[in-house]
Amino acid sequence: MEILFENFRLYDRDDIWCMEIRGGVIESLSKKEHFKGRGKFSKIYDLKENYLLPGFVDAHMHFSALVALFSAISLRECRSIEEMKERLKKDESDFVIGWGFDHELFKEKRIPTREDLDEVFKEVSIIIFRLDGHICVVNSEALKIIGIDKNTEDPEGGHIGRSPDGSPNGILIDNAIPSKYLLVAIISGMAGPSVSLAFVLAGLTIIFFAGGV
Repeated sequence: MEILFENFRLYDRDDIWCMEIRGGVIESLSKKEHFKGRGKFSKIYDLKENYLLPGFVDAHMHFSALVALFSAISLRECRSIEEMKERLKKDESDFVIGWGFDHELFKEKRIPTREDLDEVFKEVSIIIFRLDGHICVVNSEALKIIGIDKNTEDPEGGHIGRSPDGSPNGILIDNAIPSKYLLVAIISGMAGPSVSLAFVLAGLTIIFFAGGV
């Protein structure tokens, strides 16, 4: 395929430029006034003096987590647990995800628990993430599906929050965060294609999966 990009700027150069690509290889790059196109082009892109940049590469991407959070409800502006619950109630999906809460800014000055989330939905799974991604909170329905109960031991590198009677209170820290559960929800029809399109539109063409979620 023969492609011509014309009338564009370079980030570290002055003037207006043109570039020929043939068979996936850059054959020429020259200032517009010096450009001498060779042959025909199957596609011509007039960039109207905007910048032409190479595709960006993200060398440390947690793609699955990003997909999950792409359609998540933002909790960044919430200043109380009650406000957070009201925002979560607006979600009508079968799997509610919230992201960005900061309990230090809450009026209650505490991390929400499964009891708080149960007051939002009892039969729909809910998972919310603190803004740093190291803490999440799930409701009773999610705990049941994940398989965490009173007898579940803390995983290595993680912690399961517990009520005074030893039952899980819904607070999960680091390696206790249910990665596999999130992946199943993603595979079951979440925002994967939408995230991929957003990447392309932003110029991100290559990612390296960093492991984990």
